[in-house]
Amino acid sequence: MILENYYENPAVLHVGTEPNRAYYIPYGDFKTATRMCREDSDRFCLLNGLWWFKYYDSIQEISHSVEELPEMLRDFDTISVPSVWQMNGYDHCQYTNAKYPFPFDPPYVPSRNPCGLYVQDFEVDVQAEKYEKYLNFEGVDSCFYLWINGAFVGYSQVSHATSEFCITKYIKTGSNCIAVLVLKWCDGSYLEDQDKFRFSGIFRDVYIIMRPENHLADATIRTCLRGEKAEISVASRFVGKPSAIDYTLLDPKGDVVARGTGREHFTIEVMTPLLWNAEQPNLYCLLLETNGEIIPFSVGLREVKIKDKTLCINGKRIQLLGVNRHDSNPMTGPVVTLADMENDLQMMKRHNINAVRTAHYPNSPVFLELCNRYGLYVLDEADIEAHGASQLYGDEAEYAMFSHMPSYRESILDRVRLLYERDKNQPSVIIWSLGNESGYGENFEAAAAELKAKDPGRLIHYESTFFRQKDHECDFSNLDFHSQMYTPIAEISAYCEDVSHEKPFLVCEYAHAMGTGPGDLEKYHALLERYSNYCGGFVWEWCDHAALCGVPNEGREHYCYGGDFGDEPNDGNFCVDGLVFPDRRPHAGLLELKNVNRPARFACIDLEMGRFLVCNHLDFVSLNTCITVDYVVELDGKIICRGTLEDSLLQVGPHEIHEFTLFIPPAESGTMTIRFSQWQKKNLPWMKIGDPVGFDTIVLRKKNVVLPPLSSAQNLLQCMETAQEILLKTPDFTYVYDKSSGCFCDMTVRSHPFLLHAMQYNIWRAPTDNDQYVRVQWEQCGYHRTSLKVYQTKLTVHNGLAKIESDLSLSAAAIQRILTLNVCWTVDCKGTVDCVIRAHKNQNVPYLPRFGIRLFLPKKMNQLEYLGYGPGESYCDFHSSTAFGRYSEFVDEHFEHHIRPQENGSHWGCESATLFSEEMSLTVEGDYFCFNASHYSQETLDNAKHDFALHADDFTVLCVDYKQSGVGSNSCGPALPEEYQLCETEFTWNFRLKPILFDK
Repeated sequence: MILENYYENPAVLHVGTEPNRAYYIPYGDFKTATRMCREDSDRFCLLNGLWWFKYYDSIQEISHSVEELPEMLRDFDTISVPSVWQMNGYDHCQYTNAKYPFPFDPPYVPSRNPCGLYVQDFEVDVQAEKYEKYLNFEGVDSCFYLWINGAFVGYSQVSHATSEFCITKYIKTGSNCIAVLVLKWCDGSYLEDQDKFRFSGIFRDVYIIMRPENHLADATIRTCLRGEKAEISVASRFVGKPSAIDYTLLDPKGDVVARGTGREHFTIEVMTPLLWNAEQPNLYCLLLETNGEIIPFSVGLREVKIKDKTLCINGKRIQLLGVNRHDSNPMTGPVVTLADMENDLQMMKRHNINAVRTAHYPNSPVFLELCNRYGLYVLDEADIEAHGASQLYGDEAEYAMFSHMPSYRESILDRVRLLYERDKNQPSVIIWSLGNESGYGENFEAAAAELKAKDPGRLIHYESTFFRQKDHECDFSNLDFHSQMYTPIAEISAYCEDVSHEKPFLVCEYAHAMGTGPGDLEKYHALLERYSNYCGGFVWEWCDHAALCGVPNEGREHYCYGGDFGDEPNDGNFCVDGLVFPDRRPHAGLLELKNVNRPARFACIDLEMGRFLVCNHLDFVSLNTCITVDYVVELDGKIICRGTLEDSLLQVGPHEIHEFTLFIPPAESGTMTIRFSQWQKKNLPWMKIGDPVGFDTIVLRKKNVVLPPLSSAQNLLQCMETAQEILLKTPDFTYVYDKSSGCFCDMTVRSHPFLLHAMQYNIWRAPTDNDQYVRVQWEQCGYHRTSLKVYQTKLTVHNGLAKIESDLSLSAAAIQRILTLNVCWTVDCKGTVDCVIRAHKNQNVPYLPRFGIRLFLPKKMNQLEYLGYGPGESYCDFHSSTAFGRYSEFVDEHFEHHIRPQENGSHWGCESATLFSEEMSLTVEGDYFCFNASHYSQETLDNAKHDFALHADDFTVLCVDYKQSGVGSNSCGPALPEEYQLCETEFTWNFRLKPILFDK
């Protein structure tokens, strides 16, 4: 097959394609058009399904001509369209973040360029002869050549954009044959270096639409608000002779509010309009009828502006509570169905997310129609990322290289034009993004200027202005935001407080949701209330990316990531960084984000008088229209009072604060809390009445945990000491203290051992993904391989209590001391153990992952009861999704099977915790300690690279911690703030252990 080498020529981006236009589907009748379901249109012919397919390792292997295809079909395989060939057994999957998967030599790609030949037959009946036929490809990676009935039709690139071809002159009545050759790489691949799995093929829908000879080719619809009315302006472009346009405007209920006839340009007035926003996604339907076809458009009457450095919709400030989203499915890669997209958006709405950044390319136009309907603000991003230019060796590395490269100027402009023209009529799109991580220079300046001139009614975003074209004074005048990624909270505050800054701050990526975490979401959210020029932002990211490769072990999915396919280069599991698993099961991080984004917040201002505040964090609606609220007062986790707030107390407008009073019954000393729970008030497509919306737990009074004195019965406790051990014994228990480890190696109660292995002092945790950078320092200091040195141990017996005091230190081979400890264990005649630890940390070593003790208990001890923050996992910087209370669960229930195993399942802020079986229990008591119970030790977790390779240990490991450092988001975000680091140089910790054997 002889091809023109368009795929290595940036001067040739499209051959034979139609001019860019807005997305729409024509219909033949009014009733069907109002439903806006394109599969129902008689002018729409979907070509999805099984196609003939031939894969070639290299384009150089193709030696035949298109005319030979009918004879060759019997040798072809079949493949589904849409799909990607790597998920169908051809080529191999590859995940890379920034590095290009081929040598850097723009515009050239490897000569051994894999490709796939797709062939499909389709029928054209006699009734269709009167129409022009337009063939649409909504997404092909990376470029493709097209033939119809053996005749070359054209070529196109830009993977996530629609390519449309008029094929009328190439087809005939009866059977026709389409042939599409898709190449893995092209010159455009240098601009498609997004952080994702690299896939190839026809991955979005393919269809033909049928049009009259003279037809409305394009329409640009804009809205503006003028006092008590709104205006809709329509500018049109025709193929052939322009015609009159009969228009009908339906309101959100489907009633006709305007009807008339216009020409190429006309305006419609709407009195007392129902405006569109994410909380009230009121959609009008505009139907344009001309020459026997009807084209519907969803119209949202809204106005987007920056006013006084504040992002506003319809004159009111909005807050972006957003996520970044890739197209992703564990079985089909980037191929997502309508059901997939709808499920994502419904989950987002259920979890109080109101915005999506289409990272880092335009999503399917159907996705935007869903955003219109469900009510999500969209930051719509062009299909541009050239991050790989920053990965070159030595001085040739230049982040902004393509931003000013003359040969790629038209490519960048083309991709921004494709974005704008296709999505310009989608009301959910409030911000355009020029692309991602490609630096800034003349090419992006030109794109921004052109986009602003075409669409002054929307805002323009581009984050990568920090990496600028050398020796060029950049023009930022057309960019509407100061945008950054992973900015520390202090830096956002400093920017917002600097009155010289004219643009609002938008954090387009933050809170890297990789593995356990992300931490500190609450403090990012607090910035919204503090600074009106802070817009909010988009968590990275929505979904873990991984390929489902089987279910080989204990029913757990066999998810694979970078490096599992022999792919080089790769970036490991850096793609596993979402708020949900690949199958959309929520991670704990999504629950955390949901409650941080809750619509109402409560506070107590006077406990004695029962005075409380409620604040509405919504932008447009009153609380009483969307939620009901009940409350529960607890003392040490036990309910002492409950009730429901009257509807009148929730008549709180957007961003208003109201005060109300409640009767709080007096109670004995203890930790008293009140929990306000918010519930959905009305049925919506994504929620039902009574579904949880969010909650506040307020600690009204915190008790100081004072442990009662130990029992001091005389002469019941026998004590024996050798050079190695101290033996403590009564008729009911035997404890053995190891003088070389400074803790107990055996605790047996009436012949039932509580310890399967000796206790350990513990500063290590199975590193989380967010620990990956500090982990290097931890391991340099040997935190994962510590040994103990006990300097002296002293046993004293007084008033029936045995007191064992040891001086010891933790260090690692070749490393100085990490911790110096004085530990005092006191045991009474009932077997209760008190421990007081005085610790000194070497100030020259990094902060500790944690500090505490580990106990290796019988595996049958797998039930938990605790008084602390739950029921989900909680850490010092990650507990908004949990509440202080009393909880009961099984050990396995609070373990999260991350695709790459790591520390998880801790419970923060605890006063007591009991681990038990039918025969025995062990209770821990203290003042605000942390604990974690698991069937997987930190060594087991750290050694397993995949969850499906994880095997449970033969014990239950209980980690009781003075403190554990926060989880943060440093896998890509800022370093863990010092306030969440366990970096104290001096601290004292006391706790109690109570082993109990149940009487049968």
